[in-house]
Amino acid sequence: MTRHSAVARLDIVNGVGERMICNMSATPRDLPLEKTVEEFLVSKMEERLRKVHKKPEWDVARVSPSCKVVLARRELDAADSRLAEKRKEQSKQRALLDKQWEDLAEKEKALRDSFTRFHSFLTENELKRERASKKLQEELLLQEHRDLDIAAMKETISKLELIKQNMDQHVTDYKIYEDFLKKVVTVSKFNSIHEVLNRYETLVATRDELAARQKRDLTALESERSEMAHLSQEKTHTIIGLNNELAALHVRYDKALANTSTWEASVERIKKTGSKRTSELGQVQAATWSMYQQVCKHRGEPPTLGQGDVHRQLMCIKRFLQEMTQVVQEAKSQANTDKTTVRAK
Repeated sequence: MTRHSAVARLDIVNGVGERMICNMSATPRDLPLEKTVEEFLVSKMEERLRKVHKKPEWDVARVSPSCKVVLARRELDAADSRLAEKRKEQSKQRALLDKQWEDLAEKEKALRDSFTRFHSFLTENELKRERASKKLQEELLLQEHRDLDIAAMKETISKLELIKQNMDQHVTDYKIYEDFLKKVVTVSKFNSIHEVLNRYETLVATRDELAARQKRDLTALESERSEMAHLSQEKTHTIIGLNNELAALHVRYDKALANTSTWEASVERIKKTGSKRTSELGQVQAATWSMYQQVCKHRGEPPTLGQGDVHRQLMCIKRFLQEMTQVVQEAKSQANTDKTTVRAK
């Protein structure tokens, strides 16, 4: 294999990777873009390099533009996540302000309600005087109604007495059944007629309950039998699918194991870069906090912002610098004016 053919093959692989990055840039963010590009490039390189028995010294893998694109996308996602956190903090502050406005509205409403109640109290006092005169007339009318009710109640009592006589006659007619139940009590283990009746009602209720329970158990047994057959068939298909998936995972594991050392070095390099960026971010936040404290000290005001609110600290520092710049410009303008006046004299 010549040097030109190897370089041409590497260029072909890099070109295919770049085309895949362009084609997959429109995919949703929830798809594993980096892992897809990684597996594709690795598989293509393995197919090309399997045919090479001895690799020349100049045949060394180069960093392709596609890998740089993946790294840039990763940094862009990190920036997006930080921006989302800032927006979340802003939404929390907005919710707090809305809550304060709602509290003020409730207090205003309570004040208006107190004025309304006071006005209602005055109106009610005016109406009480009118109701007092009407109440006397209502009492007289109520007395007349009560007299009519008494007459109606007397008529009702006479009807109830007639009904009582009829009920007494029924009791006399059904006396023979009571005597029979008393004889049953004397020859059995029951102590009263109520116990006999309660025992009968209990037996009937128990019979109905046992029949309903048997029906429910038979229905549940048939349902469980059908569900067991369906579940057995479903689990059989699931086991077959899992076996196929396990075989595919073994193949992927073997491929991934062959590239473990390369990707471990890449992960270590990424960790070092991340720790460096984190350290720089901490230094920037500390410097911003120190400058904000100096600005507050120069103004003679205590710090009102939290140490973690970097964005608002920078805005405060920016306003202070603008004020200082304006003061310096006015001082220079005044000095130039004084010099012109001195020269004119």
